[in-house]
Amino acid sequence: IVFQAKKKTGRQFPRVARELTQLNAKTGLPLLLLPLGRAARHEDDVFLGQLAEKLTIPCRFAEVWHLHDIMGLIAHSNLFIGTSLHGNITAMSYSVPHLAIGTIAKLDQYLRYWDIEPNKKTGTVKPENLSRAALNALENTDRSALQKNADRLSGLAHDNLMRIKAIIRGYIEG
Repeated sequence: IVFQAKKKTGRQFPRVARELTQLNAKTGLPLLLLPLGRAARHEDDVFLGQLAEKLTIPCRFAEVWHLHDIMGLIAHSNLFIGTSLHGNITAMSYSVPHLAIGTIAKLDQYLRYWDIEPNKKTGTVKPENLSRAALNALENTDRSALQKNADRLSGLAHDNLMRIKAIIRGYIEG
């Protein structure tokens, strides 16, 4: 399970640690703590470093900086959990079950509009519901439906780029 969260999530440290411990007890899956945002006001590495020091379950802090490495870790995980919009988008793109935690309106709205069930209905979840929601995502996410949705979204992006290309071409030639 790949877990990411920004520094602000540290305010709920005991709750998050307890939920991750429960999730590990129920699944037996190890945890990879993956910092995605290192810029000011994100500082995932701060919170995740504290988690790595305190958790008593199998976990590892991923010290990666390259985009392809980050994408590969998410793409080959059983589940992505995080506060990152781009982390959740990456999971969606590679048909990986995912769970958004926190109260981030932009992330919640993205999932409710573009995702499949169960995320389309639930959007983001509160940290105190992390273990239950993660189990639900692991057990009830249809990977073929995730792949079909990823293909659909890729097609929409392609169509939009073609429209942009036509507008630019018309402007240049026009």
